[in-house]
Amino acid sequence: MSRKLALVDDEKDIREILRHAIELTRKWTVVEASDGAQGLDLIRRELPDAILLDVMMPRMDGREVFRSILKDPLISSIPVIFLTASLQKHDIRALQELGPVAILEKPFDPIGIVSEISRLLGWDSD
Repeated sequence: MSRKLALVDDEKDIREILRHAIELTRKWTVVEASDGAQGLDLIRRELPDAILLDVMMPRMDGREVFRSILKDPLISSIPVIFLTASLQKHDIRALQELGPVAILEKPFDPIGIVSEISRLLGWDSD
């Protein structure tokens, strides 16, 4: 089954590395946005199967995007995985309270993170 994954991150290198790793190891389509506001528009337009969402971005950070997703019945059921370079305990607790599927740390092993995303979303058989 082909899946569509929205990748919202302001770091071009992160988007490129993840997209290439996903394309090399899975048959998923990756759609990208470089900031939170663009990401929200992209998610509403593309209706992906899951969202990888950076926490710290310009215009709208990941928390704001996630709150907007939860308020929109069209996209509120799409699973979200946060990506973050800041993993202090109080930050993690605050992010977990929002209700994402998971919070994954940057930097990451590109191939390993794709396997982890697949496992977290229950897409291991794809």
